Amino acid sequence: MGHQKQIFFGIILGLILPFILSVIYFLSINPGYGFADYFKSFFVTQIMAPILSVCLVGNLGLFFLLLKLEKESFARGVVFATLLVGGVIFILKVI
Repeated sequence: MGHQKQIFFGIILGLILPFILSVIYFLSINPGYGFADYFKSFFVTQIMAPILSVCLVGNLGLFFLLLKLEKESFARGVVFATLLVGGVIFILKVI
């Protein structure tokens, strides 16, 4: 697999993991809610920034796992995705 493809897949992994972790977190603290309620609550109540901030910690674990597996290009993509999501969080908190 080419270097750019590996970075691209790392970016995809880095963007998907915080979303999956945020869904798991939300559904675990709100057992009566469903997936549709997650999206409604996520966007209407504006809790997106705090939840995404917490879920970015999962990218740290993914980064170190990829480094241990000697997948540096994937890890670079995860770092780039983390910076992208961090920028979005910053914008959401400022606005």
